[in-house]
Amino acid sequence: MYSSEFELGLVALNVSNLELQSLFYQQVLGLSLIKEEAGQVDLGVGERVLVRLIAIDDKTTVKGAYGLYPLAIVLPSRQALGDIFRHFLTNQVPLVGASDHGYSGAIYLEDTEGNGIEIYRDLPESDWDIREDGRIIGITDPMDAQAVFDAGSGLTPPYKMPEGSRMVISG
Repeated sequence: MYSSEFELGLVALNVSNLELQSLFYQQVLGLSLIKEEAGQVDLGVGERVLVRLIAIDDKTTVKGAYGLYPLAIVLPSRQALGDIFRHFLTNQVPLVGASDHGYSGAIYLEDTEGNGIEIYRDLPESDWDIREDGRIIGITDPMDAQAVFDAGSGLTPPYKMPEGSRMVISG
């Protein structure tokens, strides 16, 4: 089995505005509040924590300060990518980009403090272009936005990220 990703348990982000960031991850990404305590919020899908937000006093911009870019969440299906894409468009969420990588389809955005976020789904491995040495050949073409939109089911609000979504290191 080939893989373009390594699964993480969760990503912890130091944030200067805990309340605003928590609302972003809940309302924009559809994560559920799992645990909240003084200065910290855990968000995720079901019982699985994907993002831990930790309040800090440092107001320095985070853009470009982390070695991990972007935070990447893989969705379980093409329909799930279509659902979140419809949600983003309906709610006029600013997107940074959207790409077809040959082995996955990805949507890029930033949270309220400039942390990069990639939401994607893998294509079936049978569709991947794999070299003899086992490396995956990727491309960066524009995503077929209409096809992804059409794959969505038109869920009723509020949007919730689906079970089976996972935090990964993409690359």
